Amino acid sequence: MRTDPLARYRALQGHCQQMLEAARSEDWEGLQQLGRESGVLVARLHRTACTIDENARREKFRILRRIVEIDAEIRHISQPWTRTVDSLLDARSALRRGHGA
Repeated sequence: MRTDPLARYRALQGHCQQMLEAARSEDWEGLQQLGRESGVLVARLHRTACTIDENARREKFRILRRIVEIDAEIRHISQPWTRTVDSLLDARSALRRGHGA
């Protein structure tokens, strides 16, 4: 039986979603514990090498993009000042794009 190569990525995404829920409910201890557990999941991903087709690769990057979005949401909840920094960086990027830099 062959396992789904994206199963671990989906599991990590689900775990990150739990972290977001902990942050939203201001369960900081739970968030820290979940953060430690996610480190274990990430380590497992690094140890697991497999070849995936183009469709699976696109799905993998969609999952990773969502994980990054969740991480940003968690940062904005736990460290509200990061919203200001993100806004400044977004504005700077928009200016560069507008000037062709």
